[in-house]
Amino acid sequence: MSGDLSLIRTAVRKSDEDLRAALVGWRGDWEELVRFAALHHLAGWLYQRLERAGLCSLVPDGALSIARDLFVRQFGRNRLLARAQLSLAKRLREARVDALFMKGVFFALRFYGDPNARSIGDIDILLRNPADLDRVERLLLEEGFRRLYRTLFGRRVTQRFVHHFAYGKGPIFVEVHWVLRRQPSLRIDRERLWRDRASVERAGLTFDVLSVEDELLMQVLGVVTDLEVGYLSLKSHVDIYRLLATAGVAIDWNDFFAGRLRERTLRASVWVLSETLYWLDAREDFPMLAAAIDERLAQLRLLPSQAPGPPLGSALPKRHTVTALRLLDTPLIGALAWWILATPFRVAAYSTHKR
Repeated sequence: MSGDLSLIRTAVRKSDEDLRAALVGWRGDWEELVRFAALHHLAGWLYQRLERAGLCSLVPDGALSIARDLFVRQFGRNRLLARAQLSLAKRLREARVDALFMKGVFFALRFYGDPNARSIGDIDILLRNPADLDRVERLLLEEGFRRLYRTLFGRRVTQRFVHHFAYGKGPIFVEVHWVLRRQPSLRIDRERLWRDRASVERAGLTFDVLSVEDELLMQVLGVVTDLEVGYLSLKSHVDIYRLLATAGVAIDWNDFFAGRLRERTLRASVWVLSETLYWLDAREDFPMLAAAIDERLAQLRLLPSQAPGPPLGSALPKRHTVTALRLLDTPLIGALAWWILATPFRVAAYSTHKR
């Protein structure tokens, strides 16, 4: 993996000329590189990166053809999701339902500069008022979506243990969230999310989206969830890098981490951002963040940022569930008890959501 990762790092962090030099000197297996990128949902992005830099001629035809096909597939899916998102936004507005759009097309537009640059799996919305879930579900069912969740002891009980329900119509999936994550120790203020929200203009409409700092928090929580279920992807770290490279200069890291302390997401935030800097070898790109992380790693007794965390791109042993639970700002015994209690509800709600 080291050679493949090194080239991906160069594509993420360096200039076109640096990438050209890396490609000329590449002695690895080109098709294996593309498979590595595809495993991490980065093959479409990598092809577009090479194409825009005018470097496709340096890649053998076989590997380039595979990457191009994956980009074309990604492009078509993203366009489909963008149209569905626009239609959903109009329906929500007509129904007077307040919802934030998270990740997805708008994340790609804001932090990659192109809605088709990033692999996107679904449409995520966060309801301002959880009581609107019934209306949103009726709206989706009227549009031809079907439920992709089951419940245990009824929907209201299940909602206390999960953070979203999923709906599908053909290749389009929508996840309707009422909280960012469901965990008793978290103290994330929904109204603060709305006060701090940003907006994006597209197709003549204004979309409410998470602020830059809350998009970063969403990425952090996503990595912890992935670790909990036993699989980590490089794509999450590339997403975080793109956010930092695009908008990170405006973040006051002392204020950011103070906010995470109040919301009890400090340990997770410090660890995940440390992992991003490690896997992408990016400490020199964000020295103020690196310094803030190092200070807090010592205070929180977490692994130092120069030490590798759990491996990327492969199924993780069950012990990494405990690693994820240790990242919660709560005693481990309480986190384990909640995980055991919530697991049957999560299995019911999420096991039928197949992409």
